[in-house]
Amino acid sequence: MYNMFINVIGGYMINTIDIENLINKTKDNVKNLTRGLMIKPCVVVIQIGNNSIYNDFIESREATCIELGIYFKLVKYDGLTLEKEIINKIIELNNDEYVDGIVVLNPLTLNYNYKRIISFIKSSKDIMGVTDANIGKFINNKIHFLPPVVFATVLSLEQDYPSLSGLNITVVGDNNVINKYIINFLLNKNAFVTACHEVNNKITADIIITNLNKKHYIKAEMLPKDVTVIDLGVTKEDDEIYGDVDDKAYNKIKLYNSMKSGIDELASVLLNKNLITSYNNHKGIKESNEINEKYKDTRK
Repeated sequence: MYNMFINVIGGYMINTIDIENLINKTKDNVKNLTRGLMIKPCVVVIQIGNNSIYNDFIESREATCIELGIYFKLVKYDGLTLEKEIINKIIELNNDEYVDGIVVLNPLTLNYNYKRIISFIKSSKDIMGVTDANIGKFINNKIHFLPPVVFATVLSLEQDYPSLSGLNITVVGDNNVINKYIINFLLNKNAFVTACHEVNNKITADIIITNLNKKHYIKAEMLPKDVTVIDLGVTKEDDEIYGDVDDKAYNKIKLYNSMKSGIDELASVLLNKNLITSYNNHKGIKESNEINEKYKDTRK
């Protein structure tokens, strides 16, 4: 029995994986963890330059923080700020006992080295799980922060696939950080995984996870019939958000989910779950709850 609802996207009716209950349950979990705290957990988001996609991320994350009782602070730099100044700010935040999580928004303009900048984030405050230190911990099955989008993708799949063992899954895209996590997770679940940067021919798979950020790149002729698709692609044009999957491809899809259909909202909540974990680690508080158990299970 699929956990789904009928959604209309691009004029097509499509079975969308229903994660609304999961979102609400995770929100309640985080609210319970923040309730009664004298000092609220704090996340600092660093924005460099002016990219329109930033605005959507900041708006959704700030709104979620307010709802969940978490302090949100935005630090903005224009595209002319020296990289050294940004790194010095990160070092300052690393040493601030009242800051529990640091997020540097990406993509950046070409005159900045994103990987070098985030390398200065202390791993215990890297709640996006994007530093080499946390990626290494994940690969070695040690405690780490799982990127919220990855965790949201995993939980979304688990709504309808309690076991991924033996399934053929194709991961499309060149986002090295996100795809490394997803591929390693799927391999640990005994799935047969194919990874590719782009697609030109028909894909043979039970599940396709696409993360290209190219509007309507995945066409109907590329998909097998009755495939499950998780569309993590985001392209913004004229204030509209588009995924990687073309509208005419939906009649090939059995189950679907995307950033617009709930994954981004769930990721926003899970970012704060990571923040609470960081806060508790800094304060020496032991955590025990259902979401943590699912989190640990992603590393098995």
